[in-house]
Amino acid sequence: MKKAHKRVIGALVVVIFLMLTIPIPIPVNKIIDAVEINRLDKSYCEPVRVIINGTYTWRAIAADTFRGDITFDVYELTQNESLTQTDNVPALTLHDRSDSLDYGEWMNSVIFGRIITKSFFRSFVVQVFKRKNTVANRGAIRGIL
Repeated sequence: MKKAHKRVIGALVVVIFLMLTIPIPIPVNKIIDAVEINRLDKSYCEPVRVIINGTYTWRAIAADTFRGDITFDVYELTQNESLTQTDNVPALTLHDRSDSLDYGEWMNSVIFGRIITKSFFRSFVVQVFKRKNTVANRGAIRGIL
């Protein structure tokens, strides 16, 4: 009886160790209806469709990553370009659940904004940076599943 108990505990320790150290890739294919708001103009509220396609890699100890693309239907930049990524570097590395959204070729990309998200994009906020980086030109997109 004691040997069986020790084996079960040993197996649980191994499973917990593996869950903490091995990254778990999960495919994400979502179309989310969101709204675009302006922090200074409280009456501004426009619908936005957000399309997320890729692989979200969950890590218990390190930062989560995302390989794929995020498209906003009202912004040409996100429709014409893909999120910047290479073979070795994912599109997003979510330290503290946030990262910048850079579109275009590696080392020649355009910073679109910043995303703050819960795991697997369950809910997120995107702060959009316009080319004229003034307070009046900053907006936000909120998506909640």
